[in-house]
Amino acid sequence: MPLSKNKALAEKLISLVSKEAAKIPDFRPKNNHAKISLHDAVMCGLAVMHLKYPSLLKFDLDCLNDADKLHNLKSLYGVEQVPSDSRLRELLDPIETRYFRKFFTIL
Repeated sequence: MPLSKNKALAEKLISLVSKEAAKIPDFRPKNNHAKISLHDAVMCGLAVMHLKYPSLLKFDLDCLNDADKLHNLKSLYGVEQVPSDSRLRELLDPIETRYFRKFFTIL
């Protein structure tokens, strides 16, 4: 497949997931919606898989140590605040799987 077509497909995938991620209700108490949104956590999870990171820790370290990767993550995936590897798990694990199924049915 030509590179431009792959890029267009990737952008569409990211856009669809972003729209659905924004619809996931926040399970945290209102006073605990602190800095990292569920949308950012879901999009970081997508980035980990999409960019083929071997672990959440490697992803976390790259985001901390490489300003270009952090900028790309923010511009490509629309992430405002990147969670640490353990915080990402804390945010994603409690989300009911039915919300993630929507990503696959839409795609």
